[in-house]
Amino acid sequence: MEFCPVCETRIVRGVCRRCNPVDFHELPYKDWLKWMMSKRAAGHVVGPYSCEIYYPKKWNEYLSPFSQNIIRAKQGSKEAANYLCEKMYDYLLQNKSPSRFFNLDDVEIIVPVPNEWCVDTDATLIAEEFAKIIRERVRENIRSDKFILERVGRSNTDRKNSSDVEKYYASLRDYKVTEKMKEHKNFLKDRKILLIDDNRTSGITIGVCSSWLLQLGAKRVIMFCAGKTFGRSVPYLPSGT
Repeated sequence: MEFCPVCETRIVRGVCRRCNPVDFHELPYKDWLKWMMSKRAAGHVVGPYSCEIYYPKKWNEYLSPFSQNIIRAKQGSKEAANYLCEKMYDYLLQNKSPSRFFNLDDVEIIVPVPNEWCVDTDATLIAEEFAKIIRERVRENIRSDKFILERVGRSNTDRKNSSDVEKYYASLRDYKVTEKMKEHKNFLKDRKILLIDDNRTSGITIGVCSSWLLQLGAKRVIMFCAGKTFGRSVPYLPSGT
């Protein structure tokens, strides 16, 4: 057994994980699905939860207050973000399913799924507002950090018609750990993270982002979206729901 001469940590495959940046692995799609399922089974990944259904334009329910506030939050409306945050907070208080796996007292950092402009819209805005609510109503020492993940690719309007495999590889290309975070050693080691997005369709994007957080050392990543697109399933959930 070999140990690092600097920090005396055991060396794994010739690398000291304490003194060197994380080696980020990009798995083939089927291997990633198995990995996600194993992480969910072990309790390292929880969710994705969502509090209401988002209806696309082809449905009459598209005009519902919830669906319209999803759209407005994407445009940067703080009022819409507050509306969604209240829905999310009420869901966590009332729904017994999430409370079996986590509660808000467990969460240490709230991380948004980043947008392509790196500005305060959609998930970033929701995460900031949700952190404020948690600090006021649950615990003071929780924070939102939008500088852990970044989006390096632009939106593709054709992506909604892509297969899950294509969406997975697109997410690997588009969502990355920031260079600043790669310089830190085990920045998220043993932390419990609430990963937030405004809406999920296949759940692949938020799943890929949770993979990066786990590789940064997070002990548990709780995936929580304000909405979920009507009629879509998540491939790494055993039930396919």
